[in-house]
Formats: sequence, C-alpha cells, structure tokens
Amino acid sequence: MTDFLSLADVLAKHYRRLDPNHPAYGACGGCGFDPDVTPGTTTFAQHQAAMWREACTITTVEELDALPSGVEVRSVNGPWLKNDRFYPDEPWWPAGGEISEASSEVGLPARLTHHPDWPQP
Repeated sequence: MTDFLSLADVLAKHYRRLDPNHPAYGACGGCGFDPDVTPGTTTFAQHQAAMWREACTITTVEELDALPSGVEVRSVNGPWLKNDRFYPDEPWWPAGGEISEASSEVGLPARLTHHPDWPQP
C-alpha cells in the first residue's frame, strides 16, 4: 500500500469509454460498469466516487502499518494521524490526543483522508 492511488489514478482507470455509435452512452474503461445497462445503478460520476471511496478504505491493521508517516485517516472512532518519528510501535495519534496508540487501536474500517504524496492545492 505504499504506492497508494491518487484521485487522478482512480479517475484515469475508471473513465467513461464512449460508444462511437451512441456518444451519449458508454461503459467504464476500467471495469465495464455501464449505468445505462447495469440494473440498480446510478450515474457514472457516482460510480467514480464509489471507486474512490473503495480505493481509500483501509480494512486491515496490515494496511494501516504499510501507510507512510504523515497520513490521516477517519475511522469509526474518530480521526487519526500517523507519525512514527517518536514511537514506531505506537505511531497513531488520535485527534486532540496526547498519547500515541498502536495500529490495533484505530477502529476499522477507516477512510484515508490525507496522504503526503497527494498533490496539495
């Protein structure tokens, strides 16, 4: 997970491949999703948003451990910042907390909200 996908990576993979015979329609070039023929689906933009949420979802402690220092996640028990500079065995700091915690204390699933490699505005 050290090569975490950026939003641009996910959107590049899940682009709308247009049908030259029907320019208003088209399936996802990455997975074949087609909002026009897939029952129970919504818009293509919502499909891309779902793929981004999936890419940012952390489900295991091993995935948390693989993240670099400086990431921020939002878990079921609040926001966390990873900083392993002082306590490598307890690199996770809860928002407003004064004591770092082990990865096992971060409630899962968690959503990655900041990655130091993502471009900044």
